[in-house]
Amino acid sequence: MFRMYEFLKGKICISLCFLLISLSFFPGSSVRAAAEENPRLSDEEYVTAADWPEAPRISAGAAVLIEAGSGTVLYAKNADSKRYPASITKILTALITIENCALSDTLVFEGEALDPLPDGYVSIDPSEGEKMSVEDCLNGLLLKSANDAANALAVHNSGTIADFAKIMNRRAEQAGATHTHFTNPSGLADENHYTTPYDMAMIMRACIQHEEFLQIAGSTSYTIPATNTHGARYVEMRHEMLKQGSEFYYPYCKAGKTGFTSASGYTLITYAQKDGVNLIACVMQCEKGEQYRSTRALFDYGFENFRVLTENEAEKDNSRLTTGSFALNQIQVSRNFTLEKVDSSSVILPKGMTMSDLETVLRYLDPKEEEDGCFAEAVYQFEGMKLGTARLRLTENRMQVGSRLQDNSVEQENSSEKEKPADADYRQELQIFCLCMAGIVLVLITGLILTAATLRRYRKEKMENEQ
Repeated sequence: MFRMYEFLKGKICISLCFLLISLSFFPGSSVRAAAEENPRLSDEEYVTAADWPEAPRISAGAAVLIEAGSGTVLYAKNADSKRYPASITKILTALITIENCALSDTLVFEGEALDPLPDGYVSIDPSEGEKMSVEDCLNGLLLKSANDAANALAVHNSGTIADFAKIMNRRAEQAGATHTHFTNPSGLADENHYTTPYDMAMIMRACIQHEEFLQIAGSTSYTIPATNTHGARYVEMRHEMLKQGSEFYYPYCKAGKTGFTSASGYTLITYAQKDGVNLIACVMQCEKGEQYRSTRALFDYGFENFRVLTENEAEKDNSRLTTGSFALNQIQVSRNFTLEKVDSSSVILPKGMTMSDLETVLRYLDPKEEEDGCFAEAVYQFEGMKLGTARLRLTENRMQVGSRLQDNSVEQENSSEKEKPADADYRQELQIFCLCMAGIVLVLITGLILTAATLRRYRKEKMENEQ
């Protein structure tokens, strides 16, 4: 029996060797491998990466600068450290309201919406039973930073402030804010009401997808019409970078929100746009005035040192995708299928750098992430930093090619000539694969025959010994 075991073990090893050799000719058949997710930002001072534009030194205690289209982090300083946001919280209240209410809806100031505010907190001085449109209340929220407007919108959305806080935390997490916990819609000081610069930038990234938000948060003033209990009220934007004539005016700013409490210091979240580059900056724990200086320094850094690739430039990288286990040397994996880019984010690069300087990693999607036939994501990276993505799906092009060739015989000849090298490679790989498989089958059959012969000989010897 021992001899038979050794014999079978040898045959199995030979078979496995043939199998490994055959698979080496087909790297695309390897087990799916996902690229590692980028880790969260460390709670440290910003350190300039190799070959990365030198970053400014700012006084803000914590800050982040991201490219809005891709979410790429261009600058980080304590960007994941938990801080009190103060009134920049209100952009999330606005986001939830815009996504769930019509601007023409009417809300009523009653109940919790009229809860007394601490001394010094901004108010639009509503009256019991006062009715106001959601749009008017949003202007009071984002321009004047009225805390009672935040409470009224929360009650209008979910009935109570506590229930609205639950919605806030769910929506923040959906936006990518995973180090955040909110307890109220206004930023009222609370030790359990905290966030991070990175999380607020991700919330702002969701906000700017809505034109209603950009219109309101980018305005410098608004007149709330007279209501059933109150005359017209004029509200003015508190964000100085949006106001012409201010010493902090920045012409590329499109929207933003201010914040301040004695515990939080000055906080600021701002969206700016220039030459096709869209940036979001969040600074926290600042001294008075430094929130604007730090934000301007970050925007200048972003606009002066980075550019967003055009679609044509990004498409130049179609020739190579890699994972940790295999490489696809060309997107067109066969003459009948191609990998199609379906949903591409912007790709931002330091000026002077091209797509050839990036590594393109293929990350397979979890089943819950798959939609529209997409099964993978191309992640454009530089020194481990994600600079953009593109979702991929397999597209069959046989029928399209066939119908096109029927319509044009000349095109058929030209296309056939172009496909000959690819066809030859495909046939060669197929022949090698068939030979390898034939070898494996031959080894297995030989092993079975020899095993059967060994068993027959073993039984015969056993019978002879028993006689």
